[in-house]
Amino acid sequence: MGDESTELEKKYSPKIEAYNIYLKGRYFYTKMTKEDVLKGISYFEKAIKIDPNYAQAYANISMAYIHLSAYWFIATEEVNDKAKNAAEKALQLEPNFDEGLGCIGFIKLLFEWDFEGAKYEFQKAINLQPSCFVAQNGLAFLTVITGRLDEAIKKYKNLLTHNPLAVNISNNLSAFILRAGRYKEAREGLLSLLDLVPNHPYSLWILGQTYVLESEFDKGISLIKKALEYSNNFSPITAALGWVYARQGRIRQAKEVLNDLIKRSEYEYIRPFLFGKLYAGLGDKDKAFEWLEKAVDEKDHAILQILTDESVDNLRSDPRYIQLLKKMDLYKYYKQNA
Repeated sequence: MGDESTELEKKYSPKIEAYNIYLKGRYFYTKMTKEDVLKGISYFEKAIKIDPNYAQAYANISMAYIHLSAYWFIATEEVNDKAKNAAEKALQLEPNFDEGLGCIGFIKLLFEWDFEGAKYEFQKAINLQPSCFVAQNGLAFLTVITGRLDEAIKKYKNLLTHNPLAVNISNNLSAFILRAGRYKEAREGLLSLLDLVPNHPYSLWILGQTYVLESEFDKGISLIKKALEYSNNFSPITAALGWVYARQGRIRQAKEVLNDLIKRSEYEYIRPFLFGKLYAGLGDKDKAFEWLEKAVDEKDHAILQILTDESVDNLRSDPRYIQLLKKMDLYKYYKQNA
């Protein structure tokens, strides 16, 4: 996913006071920390109080709630209804609003796991407005979920031609290039991005992963630790460090990371997939599948990338992997890509 949106000129012209407050909301929302996204939502809500017919503000509320879940901050169940209600209100005000349709597409994709339904909504939005960033981004991410990495990479590169400063799109592109085994290419993209946005945690994390997957563990771990420092111990990066320790054979350190996440889960939302990933790294397949099943039951969308995520490569030969794909309705895509 990405945090940038192409601002299109809509037929509806909001009240100038509402528009100015909306712009403040955009400023905070695009910072993409939990606190800033919530602050952005508060500004969008203020804009709507001034101008109740402001569909764009409703669409941004929807996408902000989607991002709160997509970027691991809040459980899906806590934001699903809020995101859906805001998107539906935007479409009630403007029935052919492309970004509103794009929001519905992301809700179907990430929260409901309705892959064909999501594709329909994204395509409908693009038919109305070919340059709709939300929908184009959604279609690109759908190709990742369905395991079509080469196609996904092409789509993300195309997104960047229209939005060259879209940092999260650039990071996602590099992550998927890495998964395609093109480590040098991924590394070059990340180093260029870090020149633009120094010490970006996600960039540092994925850059570290490019070294880890070529067994340059010390260099990779140093970068991932740096990513942790700049992300304030963000749980997905914490889990990534534990997985790397396990891959290197540093079992004690990997278990320390695991225990840390278990303790943090008492007061902080930690996605089940992260525990599955760590147990996979440790070679405990029974525990790994126990947590992956939990991820499916909780609709933890972190597991949606299971067809391409390198952290569960050692589980693919286990019959339970196929059963998991069938439960998620991803098996048909697995077969198509085989």
